[in-house]
This record gives sequence, C-alpha cells and structure tokens, in this order.
Amino acid sequence: MADGAPFYAYSVFRRENGRRAVVLANMSDKKTATCEVTLESASPATPAYVTPEQPDPKPWPGKLETAPASAVVYMEG
Repeated sequence: MADGAPFYAYSVFRRENGRRAVVLANMSDKKTATCEVTLESASPATPAYVTPEQPDPKPWPGKLETAPASAVVYMEG
C-alpha cells in the first residue's frame, strides 16, 4: 500500500530458502509515496530495506516515505 491506497508498481522475488524481496518503485515525478509492505506468512525475523542511493541494509520502519522517481527494496529478515 502507498498512502492508504493499493500500490501496483512493485515486483516480488523469492530466494531458494523461501525469503522474499519486494521492489517498490515510485513512478511519480513530483509526489512522494509512503509505502507499507504486507506479506502472507512473513518471516518472523526483522525485515530490512535498501535503496540505490543507500545500499547498506537498514531495519524496515513499518512505513517508508519513497521519493519521486525512486525505488526501495524490502527484504525479509
């Protein structure tokens, strides 16, 4: 979800061990999007995220503001 509405600019990748990564892309040229990820049967470990500008993993805050024309990768812990 982004800003309380369904968000469709994403892709889900699954590793051999079953953990998933979700790539979210904010396609707007002007508006930020506050994104939230909900996965069925989510891993109990703490999820993390990376961006092209900040490739070192950081703990997922639950909701994340994504700048216009940018992307974020949510990773199961």
